[in-house]
Amino acid sequence: MDKVKDGYLDYTYPEIMDYAVEIVREIAENYSVDGIFLDFMRTEENQTKDTLIEFIKRVRGILNTKKNKYGKNMRLSVRIPSERLEYYEAAKFWVKDNLVDIIVPSNASESILPARIEHYARIC
Repeated sequence: MDKVKDGYLDYTYPEIMDYAVEIVREIAENYSVDGIFLDFMRTEENQTKDTLIEFIKRVRGILNTKKNKYGKNMRLSVRIPSERLEYYEAAKFWVKDNLVDIIVPSNASESILPARIEHYARIC
């Protein structure tokens, strides 16, 4: 079974998502960082609304654990493709549940300017 789709890891496989979550955990627990910035523009094809929500919930849980342990707020920022419906639907959930601090809607190509973000502005 191939866990790579279109050259990128496929987060619909639990072991792949676990691997990505553990990388975030290692950074958050072992380094003095103020937060995590996740750039989904590089793996935009392999995400679903459900995998995006699950991944962000797990990452936020890691950051909240560090906050509770050390009293240090950890910011979670995400860069996402502005025109992909699954990201918009996931972002609505993230905002409603206060899972992310910053959302950066972007274009996949710099030649298409500016990124359409009106729909994101309405959910914040």
